[in-house]
Amino acid sequence: MARKLDSGFKSRLFIGIVTFVSLSAARAADVTTTLHFNPSLSREANPLSSVLGFDALQLVVTNIVAVVVFLFVPLLVYIVYGPASMGEKACSFREYVSLQLFRSKLERARFLRGVFLGWPLPKNWLQAVRVLGFALSWAIVIASLQATFAWWATNQWGLDWYGRYRALFSFRGFPVVELIPIVIVFFLMGFVFFRMEYKAYGRPLPEGE
Repeated sequence: MARKLDSGFKSRLFIGIVTFVSLSAARAADVTTTLHFNPSLSREANPLSSVLGFDALQLVVTNIVAVVVFLFVPLLVYIVYGPASMGEKACSFREYVSLQLFRSKLERARFLRGVFLGWPLPKNWLQAVRVLGFALSWAIVIASLQATFAWWATNQWGLDWYGRYRALFSFRGFPVVELIPIVIVFFLMGFVFFRMEYKAYGRPLPEGE
């Protein structure tokens, strides 16, 4: 028997398509720009090239596989599956997220540790995969756009100050400072994910559903 789709499927499908198109475009821009300015990958900070010695073809193939396995599949889970049914009513946003991920209402301190530090671990792994597919995709979009901008800023636009700024906070050639907006966007989009679903929580279904 075919799985019955919930009332929010169309909305998630639209959001999922926009997310995946944005992700694909950002990754393509990053890889294309990298190969344009550094076809030998001699200055590439990506560990696949700087540590493992991947050439251009291997880098492109690895990017495609990584996007499909680690981003597209979880994003597909987000689209196909809706929020979990809950045995008790959530009276606040924190309770809603807590019930979705941990299947119980956690007190504030334990809830914050679970969300930001990953302990306790989620008990509903399907919902954890859904939010990861959404939030991580947008974090990678930001990471890719940052990398694309960095190549153009330092190699085409002559923004030497930007190169010096990145070098001040680099570790073995990787600009650690650029991790900050990536982490911020990841948690921000996780918030947006649950906020959208909490807003629809308890909303009466259209007639006939």
